[in-house]
Amino acid sequence: MAGFDLSAIFANVSNVDTSGDVKIEYIDADHIESNDKNFYTLSDLHSLANSIQMDGLQQPLVVIASPDDPNRVRLVSGHRRRAAIQMLMDDPDVDSSNIRRVPCIRKRYTSSAVEELALIMANATTRVLT
Repeated sequence: MAGFDLSAIFANVSNVDTSGDVKIEYIDADHIESNDKNFYTLSDLHSLANSIQMDGLQQPLVVIASPDDPNRVRLVSGHRRRAAIQMLMDDPDVDSSNIRRVPCIRKRYTSSAVEELALIMANATTRVLT
């Protein structure tokens, strides 16, 4: 019986794009799609939305290129922040012009398994597992 081989997932880890400085890229919120592999609950969005409205987004989202559309990106980290931004954009009483352009860090992963592991690791340290 074949077991789970973590070393196979990390076989190309040295090829992960870690070179150079982190660059913040501003991406329109409508071009950021969620990630189906995110299985964490999006809780306490109102509080986060209020914080973003009052003081702006304090931490950029982490995204990768969308495999389906070259004009879009897919979330790796920041699902709650993206959902809170959407709440603000959907509220007719909020001027969302200053939050539509979302600061993002674009990553490149060598495989979908490494991408999924990055998603899990980013969420596991900040959320209650569901």
